[in-house]
Amino acid sequence: MREWEWRDTGVEITAERMPPTANAWSLALPTDPGQAHRPEDLPSAPTLIAAFELPYDPAIGSPGTARPLAAVSSGQANWNGAALYADRGDGSLLPLGPSGRNRCVMGRVTNLVPAASPLLFDRGSQIIVELADDGMQLASATARQLAEGANVALVGEELIQFAQATLLSGGTWRLTGLLRGRGATENGIATHAAAETFVLVDSRLTSLDPAKLGSNSARRIVAIGLGDPQGVGTGVALSGLTLRPPAPVHARTRILADGTRRLEWTRRARGLHDWRDGVDVPLIEETESYIVRSGPPGSPLAQWTTGQASLDIPPQVHAALAARAPDQRFHVVQKGTFALSDRLDLGPIA
Repeated sequence: MREWEWRDTGVEITAERMPPTANAWSLALPTDPGQAHRPEDLPSAPTLIAAFELPYDPAIGSPGTARPLAAVSSGQANWNGAALYADRGDGSLLPLGPSGRNRCVMGRVTNLVPAASPLLFDRGSQIIVELADDGMQLASATARQLAEGANVALVGEELIQFAQATLLSGGTWRLTGLLRGRGATENGIATHAAAETFVLVDSRLTSLDPAKLGSNSARRIVAIGLGDPQGVGTGVALSGLTLRPPAPVHARTRILADGTRRLEWTRRARGLHDWRDGVDVPLIEETESYIVRSGPPGSPLAQWTTGQASLDIPPQVHAALAARAPDQRFHVVQKGTFALSDRLDLGPIA
């Protein structure tokens, strides 16, 4: 170094390159070369995958576009992600892109989840979850955080929210303080089975291209990682949920003065699950339309279409239906732009 000078941006140094000499390579004192801490060379871990649709969210997508996602993870930290492919039901694979290296929080439910009302805060039920890796974590949430969408998880065919997450041992957790049937998945409350898949719904999920995935009921998602001797495939749970309107609620029946039977219900809207005082939630579908049927869903005795959340059945029509099939029932579905909702039972015919 020939000279140096302080500047407002730092120290300015003037240096001159010198030819090496024998003394330049000699060490005056003995030194320790140190020890390298190299990561353990472990074999690549196998991939875990689950796929499902989420309800329509006005803040994320459009009402005419499905929201399929994949939860891709592994039970070991030495996992480097996987390539995702769509099988539209014909066996050919269309590339969907990489999953990324962030592992989703996944596991298995070890108890049979009991049924409960989707209208009430479920304080009595509990869900025991064994996560894929002991290092995965769950957290509790306050009532305000639940209202803002925290701690949403897929359990079987039901979306739930949990308030308390308690670590029992290793990667086993107990979830309590449950909100059931979230996002119009109340039909999944009574369909739980043993060893169901658990997926925490958060930002680590991978969005899938609905155009490449298609809408075939036999469609599958295939993941291929370095630790997978062959592709790991899964179906798409909650298929059609994004585009299907929620089932109507609050069935009511009134008998008018002239004997007319008035069937009434309350509609719901896709993606709008908050409580609004003074006004109805906006209609997401192009038109408001309902189909009311009497008798078995597959072969109804009678069918009506109405553009409002009620239907009047004249006395003579009701008498004929009651005489023909007194043990049958009325039910209604909302006719959406892309699909029909699930059924709401409106009560017995007789």
